[in-house]
Amino acid sequence: MSTPGHLEHDGSHPAVRVTVPEDVRQGVYANLALVSHSGHEFSLDLCQVQHGADGDEVRADVVSRVHLPPTMVRSLITTLQANLDAYEGRFGAVRQVDQGGSRG
Repeated sequence: MSTPGHLEHDGSHPAVRVTVPEDVRQGVYANLALVSHSGHEFSLDLCQVQHGADGDEVRADVVSRVHLPPTMVRSLITTLQANLDAYEGRFGAVRQVDQGGSRG
C-alpha cells in the first residue's frame, strides 16, 4: 500500500498508477471513523461530527463509506502506522481525543 499518486511495484505485480478524478480531488473532511465487518469485508464509515448540538445527541453525518476486503486491512493498518510515525517525527505527537469528544 502506498500514498496517493505513488507507484507500487514489487516485481511480481504490475505497477499501479493512482489517479484522482476531478469530482473527488477536493476530498471530504471527517473527524469520526466507524469500523464494522462481516465475513467478507470491512466497512469504514467516515463521518463529520456536527459540534454544538443541544441535548444528549450529537449529529454525525457519513461523508464517505468504504468497503475493503479482509486481505487489505493489515496492509492499510501498516501504512497508516508508518504515515503516523512519519507525521509525529516531523510535527510532534498527535494528541488523543477521548470518547466524549473533548481534547485530552
